[in-house]
Amino acid sequence: MKKIIFLLCLVFFLTPPSLLFSQGDFSEGIDYNAVYIQRGENAADVLHINFFTVRPTAATAERIVINHLKALGQRSKNVKNIIGSAFYSANGSDGSYSKIKFGASLGAYVWVDKAGRAMTFPSYMAYLKKARDQKRAAARAGKT
Repeated sequence: MKKIIFLLCLVFFLTPPSLLFSQGDFSEGIDYNAVYIQRGENAADVLHINFFTVRPTAATAERIVINHLKALGQRSKNVKNIIGSAFYSANGSDGSYSKIKFGASLGAYVWVDKAGRAMTFPSYMAYLKKARDQKRAAARAGKT
């Protein structure tokens, strides 16, 4: 029994952290980096996932962006909305990144703090419009 525990501990400690905390075939710090930009109080924060070794498929990039948005949103209680996008650069050093589209017209996901979930950018815009319309309707009802 001691030998089994010893072997498990040995395997765990000798395995590089990048293999333990990877997103499928992509590992943060090796294949991509995540840049979180906090903005002012009236603007949504921004998350950029920058791929620089291998260009991922749209589905893989989408999954990685959503996972990072969920982690950021659930980690902090005072997080507001976060807009997440993915970019790719063949050489990664000159800053010439091109945006990775997740679908025909989808280039970003948004973590919405009040909803507690990630949604597509068009859904986020509809969510904001609906909230604005409800606020206006409540203000009108209060005046009459």
